[in-house]
Amino acid sequence: SLAEAAFLAGLPRAPSLYNPYRHQFRAQKRQREILRRMLNKGMIKQEEYRRAFKEPLNLISPEISFRAPHFCDLVLSKISPKERQNISSLRTTLDFELQKDVEVLLRNSVKSLKKWEVSNAAAVIMDNKSGEILCLVGSANFFDSYHSGQVSAVTSLRQPGSALKPFTYGVALEQGMTPATLILDTEIRIRGKGADYVPRNYDGKFHGFIRLREALACSYNVSAIRVLENIGVESLLHRLKKLGFETLDKGADY
Repeated sequence: SLAEAAFLAGLPRAPSLYNPYRHQFRAQKRQREILRRMLNKGMIKQEEYRRAFKEPLNLISPEISFRAPHFCDLVLSKISPKERQNISSLRTTLDFELQKDVEVLLRNSVKSLKKWEVSNAAAVIMDNKSGEILCLVGSANFFDSYHSGQVSAVTSLRQPGSALKPFTYGVALEQGMTPATLILDTEIRIRGKGADYVPRNYDGKFHGFIRLREALACSYNVSAIRVLENIGVESLLHRLKKLGFETLDKGADY
C-alpha cells in the first residue's frame, strides 16, 4: 500500500533510529513526513494522502530468538558471567505450554481493554507448595518499546502498599493473636522528623474495636499499624527477609 511504501522508504536513512519495533512513534512520524513531501510534489492526491496518513501500521512481530524473555533474563541475573561460561544447558521450572497460554491471554486482554487506556500487563504463576516459578510474563509484548516492553513489571521495584498486610498479620498470628483478637482502630499519631504521620483508612473513618479477621479483610491501614506496633517492626522485617525480600536493605528504625 502507499502507507507501507512510504514507511519503507523512510527506513534506509537511519534503520536503527527508525526501527519500528523499538521506535514505532518515531518511524511513523518519518513515514508521514514522506507522505507530506509526496503530496507537496504532486506525486499523490489529497485523498490518497488522507487514507495513507490514517492507515495503521500492521507490524508482524519478529521471531523471538529466545522464549520467555523476562524469565530468561531473571534466571541469567542469578548467574555470574564467570559461571555462565561453564554452563552448556540449564534446567528451569518453567512450564512452557503454560507460559505460551498466559502470553496469549495477556496480549488479548490488553487489546480488549485498550479503550480504557490499558496498554500493558504482567503475570506470574507459582507452585505454592514448592515455590517454583511456572510462568513469568513481564509485559504484554517484549518488543513493544513504546510501552517499555523490555521492562519487566514482575521484577521492577514498586511500593508494596497493602501487599505487606498479610505478612504483618501472619507474624501476629504466629506470636499468639487469633482471628478473633480485638484491635483498636482509632486515630494514631506517629512522630517523624518533620510533621507527625497520621494514617487514615481508605473510607476516611475509624471503626473502634474490630476483630483481626475483619481488619485484614477490609485492609484497614490504622489497624495494620496497631498490629505492627504490637509485633514489632524488627519481627516483620526479619520474616520478610527470610521469605526472600531482597530489597529491604534498611534497618527497622528506617
